[in-house]
Amino acid sequence: MKTPPSYEPASTPSLTHLRARIEAADRELVELLARRCHLAQAIGARKREEGLPLTDPAREARVVRYAATEARARGLDEEGVRQILWCVIGLARRVQDRSSENTS
Repeated sequence: MKTPPSYEPASTPSLTHLRARIEAADRELVELLARRCHLAQAIGARKREEGLPLTDPAREARVVRYAATEARARGLDEEGVRQILWCVIGLARRVQDRSSENTS
C-alpha cells in the first residue's frame, strides 16, 4: 500500500512549518541588519565629531575575518559568509554616507 503524499509522520516538521521557520529567521536577519545600521549611523556621527575618517578598511577586514572564523566553527561556507559581510559593511557605509550628507 502506497502512503498518500499528504502523510507526514508526527516527528517530521511539515514543509509549511519549515518554511515558516525560515521566514521567521529572515525577519530576524532584517531586524539585525536594521540594528547594525542604526549602530553604524551612530558610529559615523561619532567619527565626524572626532574628525575621523568614516571608513576604516583595516577594521572592516578584521570584522570579515572574524565572521569567517565564526562561520567555519559553525560549519558554514566561509567564503559565502565573507561575501555577505562585505555586503553588510557596504550597507553600513551607505547609511553613514547618507547620514553625513544630511548633516552637511
